[in-house]
Amino acid sequence: MNRRRHCAFVIGISLFLAPFFSCRANVYATNIKLNGSLTNSWVAPGYPAQISYILNEPATLGVQVKICLGTNVIKTLVATNGQPGALTGSNAFLWDGTDSHGSNVAQGLYALQITAGAVGYADWTNITNEGANFEVDYPRGLDVNRNTNSPYYGRVFVANDGGSEPVDVFKFNADGNPADEGEFGTDGYPWAPGNKFSPWKIAIGANDAVYVNDWSGPGVVLEFNQLIDTNYLIAFARDAYPTNESVNLSGPFVSGHATNEQLWMVDFEPMSSSLGVLRWDTLPDGSVNFGDTDVSYVIGTTNSDLGNFPYDVAVTTNGLIYTIECTPGTNEADNRIYCFPQWTNGFAPETEALWEIGAGDTNLINASGVAVNASGALVAVAVRGDGAGNVNTFVGGNLSLFSALDGSLVKRFHYATPFPPTEDEFIDVAWDNVGNVYALDIEASTCRVYSPPGTNQATTVCVANIEALSRLQPPQLAQALMTTNGESFMLEGQSDVTYVVQLSTNLVDWSDVATNFDSVPDRFISLPTTTDAQDFYRAVALPNR
Repeated sequence: MNRRRHCAFVIGISLFLAPFFSCRANVYATNIKLNGSLTNSWVAPGYPAQISYILNEPATLGVQVKICLGTNVIKTLVATNGQPGALTGSNAFLWDGTDSHGSNVAQGLYALQITAGAVGYADWTNITNEGANFEVDYPRGLDVNRNTNSPYYGRVFVANDGGSEPVDVFKFNADGNPADEGEFGTDGYPWAPGNKFSPWKIAIGANDAVYVNDWSGPGVVLEFNQLIDTNYLIAFARDAYPTNESVNLSGPFVSGHATNEQLWMVDFEPMSSSLGVLRWDTLPDGSVNFGDTDVSYVIGTTNSDLGNFPYDVAVTTNGLIYTIECTPGTNEADNRIYCFPQWTNGFAPETEALWEIGAGDTNLINASGVAVNASGALVAVAVRGDGAGNVNTFVGGNLSLFSALDGSLVKRFHYATPFPPTEDEFIDVAWDNVGNVYALDIEASTCRVYSPPGTNQATTVCVANIEALSRLQPPQLAQALMTTNGESFMLEGQSDVTYVVQLSTNLVDWSDVATNFDSVPDRFISLPTTTDAQDFYRAVALPNR
């Protein structure tokens, strides 16, 4: 709903100021916004609040939006199967600030949680249906934001390295549509177009940092924010790695909590020289702590179960380590997937796997990506297939799911249309927080999403809150000051209310010149100088974007 009600106070100067996530499932709500914002917002009598969100697939068992004061549910908004509010993609409710009896709620801060449910499917099901969503020309790396305390929860990141689209990191909402601020970043990093490994693998930390490997050389890891903008950091550079040994580092994977993270990589070298799987603690800014020499590698290759060319790594919350080997068909005798026990500082590197599989299995030729689901029960492996000596003729690629307990096969996906199964080429894989598995297929230039079988339900807790106001007071502009750089003034309003500053030369026609949100009621505003002989400014509250 885009209706705007103006609640304004106009002044003039002569240049002039004018007068929780719950259980794990497959349908869930993400990108929750209040009045069009990811931050706190408000509701007041006569000014309803818009609650919008995205569903990754239809909520065939409906949606409930619960508005809570503390642990008490004040009101529940409901949408049933097929209604707006329970559809794939963007959905929204309006809350008028009343309780379940229709009375205005008391002034205070209210929390939101959105529960979506679905009948589900009889088997694992592709829910993207080869549409335009998640399309990337030459996909390479993949990850999904699983941080339930993040406003970007559910966001999907895909690295693209070639084709007609920009060489960059693409950002998708959970339904496959581009992120609100744009489909790809403007990061300013000099990727190596055409290298096919720049950008490469992606990992998202618990602090929302997005780590991306540039594998055009021996391995450089960049750290971005969720917008993939120019504020990036080189988290890891091979030149700074304190060893004279040659390394060729693929990955990354990030484990740990927001204030205590670890960065994992694998050394893609033959058994005689590979350092295996490596792990470093990170510093507060997200960069690798190279003083952390005690964990410079965690799986040795001398007399180790790990064989040739480790290619990717994933770690469960309880510390189990999963890695894969990317070996061609000529090495079918080698195992391809390994589960190693948790490693502890101060002990010798792990060398003995809890289980290992893949020897003689042509379905695992050129395993390329590995990921473990949030519960630690399933391991997904993306397989490119047998390249037959030519990277353009991969055959037999697939997505395979295994039991994390013993490596037994749970499900294998060969995709039949529009490409025959022999032309699939899966290169990376990731899980969201509710049990869906995402896989990149180079041949189809897409990311496919598979939903697990069974009836399901998941609850997403909104990170932001709605402040209920007893009334919306008119904002005021005061303390006007004109300088050589422009105009400035104090906007006196209410906390968590978004205001639009507007300009007019005749007090009739108004245009927006600035938007301001703050958690405090009074905030300082600066505007550039205009060329008009006389300007008027006013502030208006902006609900219901």
